[in-house]
Amino acid sequence: LFKKLLNYHFYTFNTRQVLFRKRLMGNVIDFLLVYVAVELLVGILFNEVTLISSWLLIWGYLIYGTLMDAYYGRTLGKKWAGLHLSLNGTSPIRSAFYRNFLKILLVMTGFDFLLLPLTRGYSGFHNRIAKASITEAPR
Repeated sequence: LFKKLLNYHFYTFNTRQVLFRKRLMGNVIDFLLVYVAVELLVGILFNEVTLISSWLLIWGYLIYGTLMDAYYGRTLGKKWAGLHLSLNGTSPIRSAFYRNFLKILLVMTGFDFLLLPLTRGYSGFHNRIAKASITEAPR
């Protein structure tokens, strides 16, 4: 039953299952880039990993994602995965901020994962509220 629920979700995106995997891989790459940068910064400044590194990681990911999405239409992880973000809101920077802030908030609370297998065509509240869509980049 669990596998059936997961397959239900993956195949009901308005895109292909391959695009979901690319999105996941892009997010992992982006997280690792920000994580390494924050750990290096904290290690250089404080010579140890402290509680501040957790907050810097959250803020770093928010700022990195917002600026890259707003001005380039993709982060480095999305670029590597061959994806492009279309922001359909009135202000690209505001839409990118809403998208990334809500993505962080929903992932931290676990709410996003609860809706994955249950919602047909679910692509994330963060994308819906920000009026954003992710597509494969033109070749």
